[in-house]
Amino acid sequence: MDIGEKINLAFKHFQEGKLEQAEQDCLEILAIEPENSEILHLIGVTSYHRGVLDRAVDYLNKATEVDDQNADIFYDLGNVLQDQGNLDDALIAYQKALEIEPEHPDFHNNIGMVLHDLGQIHKAISHYEKSLELNPQNAIIHNNIALAYEDNKESKKAIAHYGRAIQIDPNYADAHINIGNVFMKEDELDTAYAYYFKAVQLNPNLVEGYFGMTRILIKKSRFAEAIPLLGRILMFYPDSAEVHNDLGNALSAVWRLDEAMPHFERALQINPDYAEVHSNYGKALGIMGRFKEALEHLNKALLTKPDLIEAMIALGRVYYEMGQGDDARGWYKRALDLNPDNADAHLGLGIVELSAGHFLRGWEEYEWRLRLDDEQMRILPQPLWDGSSLQGKKLFVYPEERVGDEIMFASCLPELIRPADLCIIECDNRLVPLYERSFTGARIVKRMVGQEYPSDLPPADFRTAVGSLPRFLRPDIRCFPGQKSYLVPDENRVEEWRIRYRETGEGLAIGISWRGGSRPDEMKARSTTLEQWANLFSMPGVRCVNLQYGDCSEEMKAAEEKLGIRIHHWEEGDPLKDLDGFAAKIAAMDLVISVDNPTVHMAGALGVPAWVLLPSVCDWRWMRDFQDTPWYESVRLFRQEKPGEWDGVFEGVMERLAVILAHSPLTRETLVFPVERSYRGQ
Repeated sequence: MDIGEKINLAFKHFQEGKLEQAEQDCLEILAIEPENSEILHLIGVTSYHRGVLDRAVDYLNKATEVDDQNADIFYDLGNVLQDQGNLDDALIAYQKALEIEPEHPDFHNNIGMVLHDLGQIHKAISHYEKSLELNPQNAIIHNNIALAYEDNKESKKAIAHYGRAIQIDPNYADAHINIGNVFMKEDELDTAYAYYFKAVQLNPNLVEGYFGMTRILIKKSRFAEAIPLLGRILMFYPDSAEVHNDLGNALSAVWRLDEAMPHFERALQINPDYAEVHSNYGKALGIMGRFKEALEHLNKALLTKPDLIEAMIALGRVYYEMGQGDDARGWYKRALDLNPDNADAHLGLGIVELSAGHFLRGWEEYEWRLRLDDEQMRILPQPLWDGSSLQGKKLFVYPEERVGDEIMFASCLPELIRPADLCIIECDNRLVPLYERSFTGARIVKRMVGQEYPSDLPPADFRTAVGSLPRFLRPDIRCFPGQKSYLVPDENRVEEWRIRYRETGEGLAIGISWRGGSRPDEMKARSTTLEQWANLFSMPGVRCVNLQYGDCSEEMKAAEEKLGIRIHHWEEGDPLKDLDGFAAKIAAMDLVISVDNPTVHMAGALGVPAWVLLPSVCDWRWMRDFQDTPWYESVRLFRQEKPGEWDGVFEGVMERLAVILAHSPLTRETLVFPVERSYRGQ
């Protein structure tokens, strides 16, 4: 075989991917012709493809010494040097190639990449532009110049070139990722998500796409959708503490705490000093009521990272749940010393102050809730009401997230309606008929679908969330008006319910509700079981009517079979569908006994006697220690002495009920009994 045949065979083996054989062929040829630049070039490229970069550089340098006018040799040498991270020498090699062939688009493109990596973005863009002038249909060059424009903070140009790259090559997954990143920075989250989604459709192993999608979903609080994507990322990075932490956080956010725990624990196995994981784990443990462990991990977080605000806020929450308000206050204030604009810390501090009855300070901090709730950040043209006179003014009042809050804060509305020229009150759709009857001087509108101010409403001078009203109207406990009621039920429907209750027999008609809370931690703290009510059910002179919302038919059936009692139940007046009917149902009661849920707010607003069963550490609105509340004159509070101990609460209820039943005649005033520990003593 002559030398020409050997050279052809070497190229054939290279083209077939038989790199080891191609290299051997080259060595045999070089033994005969050591100055053969063509073979020196080939063996250099072969070594490059085999990952032996130093050897590749040696052969390619030798090739350039033999033939210093071959642009391709300098170009390939530049590729190897660039992959080695030797950018300065790579730039020299590419520039030498360009001197030989100044109109080659690939040479301009690669010089652009090296200059970009060296931080010389403007020079890089100049070479990319020349490359595109020579080869305008090259998607890769469009992608590269877009990367440079992105780093130069020229987003519009970056988007244009990424878009052109995708137009040229619709299957270019990396360009989809890159344009998604730009839209992410521009806060155009839906557009970014669409590009990330398309990227992983094109390449299911492109993990950057899953990362982008999860960042957007988490930012939009769509944690349930983020969880499977984080699980997918975990398949690529099973030993990533960061991914385990993110997955633990997402699971915690949807209250799948038992599933979150192993991910926090695995993250700490991988990185025992990961402060953020200790913080997140401690926060989750606190929600689960495992306070000792929570404090341990939160303190470890601060030991590792003393300025970790999230850990301080979590400590504030844990101490609050432990009933240690002073400690909670201290941690929230410490967080605010580091970041005075942290809304979570402000709101936490507000709750501590309100629960202690420090209303003036508490309401100021409570305002920060609006920054945490997108639903409350309404796109409205009116300025916020600042407590100034409403004489001759129109005020738009919009609702809080929870119905119980809407009802409680509605106690402030009469004080606005009287002086205002017009008070426009937006509320939960189910409350509209009840509010129209109760607040006759106002215009009542149902909760809006969008966030903008409706064009069919009269222009308002001011706006306010209903939960912001106490800031100006209840700055002190003495400012509560002591009104007996402020909601007016439908009297015809009330009478219908009274007739129904009388038909069940004699004795007190007592409405009961035994479950409360919308979050698992709230439900665990507030809720009881019907078995715990057994002794109350068996008291003579008592008829119990179900006021529990949600499907509770199986619970009642099981309790009736096991306890031999009867809980009267009617489908009508379901609070989840008909709050006006529910109000009438409650208004016809002699007494309501309930855990902390919207039922007690409705009863209090209607002036119906209501006895509330509270956990040892309860919601801020019930404050601490008092047996009554300034919010509702007809409400009395029965508190746990220790967490989870309901027996003492029910004993207190039964003792009080027995005393009342032993005296006649029974009136609502009798059921709203005087208390030893009253807020009025403050």
